[in-house]
Amino acid sequence: MKTILSLLLLASSLALSHATCDVYCAYSAVLNKTIGPSGSVDRASYFFDEGLFAPSVYNAQDGQCSLQASFSGDSLVITGTVYAPNDPSTGFFINIQTTKATSGEWFLELDPSVYVQNGGYIDQSTWTHYSLVSGSLVGFGQYQVNLQLTESMHPLQVGVGANGKNANFGLSAWFDFSYNGSTRMSDINVDLTCQTPSTPAPTTVPTAAPTPAPTAVVTPAPTAEPTPAPTPVVTPAPTAVVTPAPTAVVTPAPTTSDGSTSGATSGATSGSTSGSESNSGSSGEYTCPPNAFVVRQAIADQYGANSYFAFIFNTSNDVQYRFDFVNDNGRFQVNSDNTATLTGTLAPLGTNPQDGVFDFDFTASINFQPGSVPAEPHQELHSDAYVPNGPVDTATWTYYQLTSATFTLTNGYGLSIIPYMDMEFQVGDGANGKNVNYGASAWFQFFFTDGNSNLIASGIMDINVDLVCEAAGASSTTGATSTTDSSVSGGAVESPTSPATTATSSASAASVSLLLALIVAIVLSL
Repeated sequence: MKTILSLLLLASSLALSHATCDVYCAYSAVLNKTIGPSGSVDRASYFFDEGLFAPSVYNAQDGQCSLQASFSGDSLVITGTVYAPNDPSTGFFINIQTTKATSGEWFLELDPSVYVQNGGYIDQSTWTHYSLVSGSLVGFGQYQVNLQLTESMHPLQVGVGANGKNANFGLSAWFDFSYNGSTRMSDINVDLTCQTPSTPAPTTVPTAAPTPAPTAVVTPAPTAEPTPAPTPVVTPAPTAVVTPAPTAVVTPAPTTSDGSTSGATSGATSGSTSGSESNSGSSGEYTCPPNAFVVRQAIADQYGANSYFAFIFNTSNDVQYRFDFVNDNGRFQVNSDNTATLTGTLAPLGTNPQDGVFDFDFTASINFQPGSVPAEPHQELHSDAYVPNGPVDTATWTYYQLTSATFTLTNGYGLSIIPYMDMEFQVGDGANGKNVNYGASAWFQFFFTDGNSNLIASGIMDINVDLVCEAAGASSTTGATSTTDSSVSGGAVESPTSPATTATSSASAASVSLLLALIVAIVLSL
């Protein structure tokens, strides 16, 4: 698993040369307080001389791709605009031209434990250096200045964890500039989110300070409205019944909520997608009017690989810990404003390593906002599952972006997550990566800390779940057993019934009784 994680991180860096990822939106790098430098802040650009261009911190416009990084051959160009946090009429036009460098010293700002030489998961040998060719910061609004940049102590660096604030794919650089006869310093720290080649480049940065304050920002291209592909309906085999038997109704388990508040925050911003309004899969297409779903572990079908978990924690030292919802209490709620929340209490499964590290239950509350459609959806099923050969059409999927996450652990320790490799929470038929049911999946980086905020373990948290419409009367057929339940030992049940199963035992008993009564009546009439 450690090798796999290293390869994934390497692949993220190599994505720079991918034809569909030569233009990136650059967003302010959000400080990860667990692994980021102490005393730092979220930012895209920063001036080290306090009060020089107060406030010292400037950010890219959220959701507008106001700052872009464009790769072409050996060149990297950073152009766009950054703004004062509370004054969009004040900011700087940025125009930085660089070329790939063959050597340079890595600037390692994160906690030493995250780097591979110390047993971590960030490999700076996969980063790329760029040397400054030319650069300028042209101020507008309150600061009408034209600052010419020169390379400072460290060259520009690009890669996973290279922004110096978190473990996302990004870049950072330090620059010097002359102002009022003295040399000052500025730096850039951004996350990079891949855009399609059709994304327009920003207008050329002016060489002189503009008089009016600009108000226009780059608007992302609208997302095309997808047309859902029809899902084949599986017709169940007919059952011989003399008289229709009443259907047993099972009331869904209530949603668990811990009432606690926010955790990790994503630095990326949302696109324009709509909330889920239908639940379609192998059982046929039907609507889910309240947009409330029961969340269950995704069991692999003929298109997917085996999995018996809802959440799995893959640590950087190649250990896996699997969890499932307790008593079928997982819930996914899509709200009227298209935000969404995933909640529930989870317990470890019985096959987990008995090392005591992840021997706890935890309550999760994960919040999302509408996300943007990625250039390439995350596809884990066999290739024949996807259109035109199979039933899964990724164009019908909906995407959500992490906004906050709160975890309450029974052992009192801490758990936090951040986005990983820009993968959003994807929802739709086959989106869980394990079967063609309506479901969801995502990857997040996790950080597990003790009561003193010391890092115990970190790695990738993988979610693979089915979403079953709660209004359809989903029966309680899956789930883990809480470690606090004294009546059960050794973890949770790992052989759940298929989510499509309905309660039929009472109906079968009634059918048998009616059949026996009919036989007796016929015999007595002879």
